Amino acid sequence: MPEQESLIFRSHFTATPIPLKGYDLTAPNPALSRQAGIYMIVHDASGKLYVGSAVDLCRRHGEHQRMFRRGAHENDHLQKAWNKHGQEAFTFVVLLYCAPADLLFYEQRAIDSYKQRVGWRQMYNSNPNASSALGREKSPEDRAKISARMKGNSYTKGHKLSPEHKAKISIATTRRNLGHEVSVETRKKIGDANRGRTHTPEARAKISAAGKGRKLSEEHKAKLRAYPPPMTGKHHSPETKARLSITSSRPRGPMPEEQKRKISDSRRASFPSWKKTHCKHGHLLPSEPNAFYGPYRPGKYRRCMLCVQARVLARIERMRVERQERKHESQ
Repeated sequence: MPEQESLIFRSHFTATPIPLKGYDLTAPNPALSRQAGIYMIVHDASGKLYVGSAVDLCRRHGEHQRMFRRGAHENDHLQKAWNKHGQEAFTFVVLLYCAPADLLFYEQRAIDSYKQRVGWRQMYNSNPNASSALGREKSPEDRAKISARMKGNSYTKGHKLSPEHKAKISIATTRRNLGHEVSVETRKKIGDANRGRTHTPEARAKISAAGKGRKLSEEHKAKLRAYPPPMTGKHHSPETKARLSITSSRPRGPMPEEQKRKISDSRRASFPSWKKTHCKHGHLLPSEPNAFYGPYRPGKYRRCMLCVQARVLARIERMRVERQERKHESQ
């Protein structure tokens, strides 16, 4: 791998040289930074390299992997080397971070530096001049050509699949996991990776919005009623029973007021008949209407003696405070 000294370019542009660190191209690597910068792909055995730039280094790392595996990399020379030597023979190296506007400048400096240092024949780049389509607008004709090329299957363009054909494709795509048992080690890895993860407030809001107003069909309800509960015929192990016992006996503090309010609001929304027997604040009212409480009116809450008393007491307290303030001001 070339030395780091050749990577530090002196100029008036903003760039951050970093210690060289290689990332393999066999799998996605979330540890890669999403900053803009210059990178190179190195063949470890021969030292032959490819220099490139990216607005998002982590995304560009994944794009190279996908193009290599499909055999459709934009650099034919590098694709043939990948097919010959295998994915383990190459390393993705980040050279430096810079602003997106300075990418072409530093990519050109890197190409010129390595071209002079190792020779053009030791580089996979097909063009000695750095170029990028960043910010370049395509003409309507080019967009139409790209759209036509990407639409549908080029071999069956304009041909609609029959329901039987679609069913066969569905069976073929789902068959790969049918009968496949996940090993205990894999289950443990999946559990460890997901344990402790929580949804963000934005994700919770989306899930809540997606579930609101959703009504189950009668057929779905019948299936749920016919399906046995998850623990039917099962028994907890002694360890699980001990954990449940500790959890249930753990002292809990008082319920927060916000949680009480949420429970109260949800119950009122679920049981509109509360308006007949309770006031707006959840106080129980007499079953028979009288002169004060009045009869029930659809969509309205009945008057409540406790709420009226609370309002009167609050008004008296406000008047007392105002009187004291006026007294202090006059003194």
